[in-house]
Amino acid sequence: MARPESREEYRKTVTEAFLRALEEDGLGWKKMWTSGAETPVNGVTGREYSGINRFWLSLTAAGNGWNDPRWVTMTQIMDRQNRYHKGKTWHLQKGSKATYVEYWYRYDCAAGRTVTWQEYSAMIASGRDPDEFRLVPRYTAVFNACQIDGIDPFERPQLTEAWQDELIDDIAAGLGVSITYDGETARSTAQRPTAYICRRKGCSPRRRRSTRSRCMSLPIPPDIPEGWAG
Repeated sequence: MARPESREEYRKTVTEAFLRALEEDGLGWKKMWTSGAETPVNGVTGREYSGINRFWLSLTAAGNGWNDPRWVTMTQIMDRQNRYHKGKTWHLQKGSKATYVEYWYRYDCAAGRTVTWQEYSAMIASGRDPDEFRLVPRYTAVFNACQIDGIDPFERPQLTEAWQDELIDDIAAGLGVSITYDGETARSTAQRPTAYICRRKGCSPRRRRSTRSRCMSLPIPPDIPEGWAG
């Protein structure tokens, strides 16, 4: 994935990958969406990714067959100042491709630079006009631990799978997509991108409990979805 040029391009990429996962694998990819240790985290700080970044990293890991929830930046991999993994050398595997995560910052129009949220709060408290700032996205390249040689193996505790039917709907709502359920296999139409969830006999009882059907569309969200910019 190349570095996104805009939030529209980023969301389009994520949305299309989400639809492909549904059409090609139904709900099978959801096995990688588990609670606890499977939440994507920064492999150095331990901080969990949230919002669209959490979903995108989970989906990317599932699509590549990576079973490690840790992600790190190139700066953390190279560790020129020996701050992140002292006494150990990490090497990015040849041919590895970056996955991009999205962060939002305030841009100080007067100073011509981005500022942290802490700096922005302090400036507003000191009397600066909020209209002097605007929101801008930044995209940072990260790599999964499975792409890195030399990193310690991940110690996986007991996991609890999140097999909630509502998971699909919640993700789809955040991406501005609606899902159609019926008793057939996943398919799509050429004119309107569509995903169908299989509810045939043999599927999970929870998944086949109804034959509800809803129209599906694929708009790019015009605004930042609440809670999806983390």
